Amino acid sequence: MIDFEMACGSHHKIIQEVEFVVRRAKELNDRELHGGYLVVASNTGKAIGIPLLIRGVGSVQVETLESMPEPPNIVTTAPWEYIGYALEKALRLASHVDHVASSQSRDDKAGMYPGAIMAGPYILSFDGLKLELNEAVVLVTAVFCDLLNEHAAREIAILCKNTLFEPLLRLCLYDRIPG
Repeated sequence: MIDFEMACGSHHKIIQEVEFVVRRAKELNDRELHGGYLVVASNTGKAIGIPLLIRGVGSVQVETLESMPEPPNIVTTAPWEYIGYALEKALRLASHVDHVASSQSRDDKAGMYPGAIMAGPYILSFDGLKLELNEAVVLVTAVFCDLLNEHAAREIAILCKNTLFEPLLRLCLYDRIPG
């Protein structure tokens, strides 16, 4: 059973934190786009992998086919592509019960990328930034939401050879210092 009442309060905190982290991630992102899609899925019991939330964060390029007669302006790739990848990462991670991150089953040729992590009762997944940064965003978000402590997040980053977790964490921690 999924308790959506409890999940809604948690989701609000996750949304607030991921928006903050993605804003800070701009400094580490060499792409023109500065956003993507967050998927929060269940990481509990029989409900593991069930999406609880899909949310756009930051700015995402919307590409359309304006030449199509009906209906006009059909969205073709982004954001659907980002949503699809974020969902795929979460579902793939849910199917690998011995993994803590989607990068452990990464296969670029098959379109299976990093960017999802196990974080307490949730799987957090993000797509839209460069690959390593997607993963760093969910790791830092999990730390700020108290879903993972810094040590656990750092262990996942080391396991996944993610070199952007530490710089992103430092950027975000610096901005959170009152003063």
